[in-house]
Amino acid sequence: MKSLAVLILTFSTLTTFSQSKQILSASIYGGAFGYSNNQTGPRIGLDLEARNDRFGVYFNSTGNFLFDDRESKIIEFSMGPRWYLGDMKKLSGSVETGLSYNIFRGSYSGNYLGINLGLGLNYPVSKDLDINLKGKFNLYPKNYVSAYGGMQLGLRFYFNK
Repeated sequence: MKSLAVLILTFSTLTTFSQSKQILSASIYGGAFGYSNNQTGPRIGLDLEARNDRFGVYFNSTGNFLFDDRESKIIEFSMGPRWYLGDMKKLSGSVETGLSYNIFRGSYSGNYLGINLGLGLNYPVSKDLDINLKGKFNLYPKNYVSAYGGMQLGLRFYFNK
């Protein structure tokens, strides 16, 4: 099933990007997250993206650290499609979904494959730099469906816009 999803994502990316110029970017961000049993903590991460005008594919790596247990953390790797809405030269929105691989360490050890959904706002500061605000929600199976989510603020740098 995972191989099929990767093939579909790869095919859709190649066919979409073959018709237009690819825009490559990287974003660094920080924020806060909440875990399903009322635990909170900071999060930091890196987001890489390749897109055309309105559609992109992202790869994201995020570290989430729990306040009440310094040894516990959730490392998340996610990838999927991202759609942009609105005027890209002014404040615009984004919607993303994808698959995530979640690595829990500390009090909650285990590795889980999950899904995520995110909504964001992007504000261009210059031709090569955006400020972005994003909320992201992750679901994964752990004897039952568990979840965590977070808000983050970051800077997106464009390499060839």
